[in-house]
Amino acid sequence: LRCVKRFARCVAERDNTRPVKITFLREFKKTITDYLPEQVEYVQNYLLSQWKNTGEKRFWIQLKAVPFMSCLGLRGGEINSLQWDDVDLLRNTVHIHDNDYNRVKGRKDVYLPMPNKLREFIQTIPEENRVGYVLERYYKDVQILSRAFARLHDHMGFSGAKALHGYRAYFCTQLFNSGRQAPKVQRLMRHSSLVTTNLYLDEEQDQLADAINVF
Repeated sequence: LRCVKRFARCVAERDNTRPVKITFLREFKKTITDYLPEQVEYVQNYLLSQWKNTGEKRFWIQLKAVPFMSCLGLRGGEINSLQWDDVDLLRNTVHIHDNDYNRVKGRKDVYLPMPNKLREFIQTIPEENRVGYVLERYYKDVQILSRAFARLHDHMGFSGAKALHGYRAYFCTQLFNSGRQAPKVQRLMRHSSLVTTNLYLDEEQDQLADAINVF
């Protein structure tokens, strides 16, 4: 690489022109840490048991947040500002849009398809309790919500993944692992660039070998 760049500089000096910027395609490597499926299930079971045993509202609020983040890939600010009016069980969609309560990086007005697992969880909540904000504005901003989940994960011995973004990364990883194509994953993740989506991809060597066997 150094030789190529030196050659480019020599040519530029000879021709009295600006050197050409040389770039190379890099190998995509997964750089986003996610939670494992058993960890997500463990968190949900723990929060449910704590809610039933103690009745503390914080456990119930966190329990509601996990399915929306892990089944839809919602950002922390999106789940913190989501209202029940945006959750449509008839059309099976969740409406993500900008509002005055929380402005979220990269947010786009979109209707996301609702997975069956999330729908089943929502149906366990009495309809009369599905009013206002999903998280009831229990956490005034996303930073407080993030710190609450960070403490929860520290208590459970989790490490590596970011407190809230780990669930979004889990959602993306599960889509890839189930065989979904990158452009579809990009749309569900609402990334503006496919390069960002590929940061969540972790292809094992045996998976690459299987892929090449198509020839």
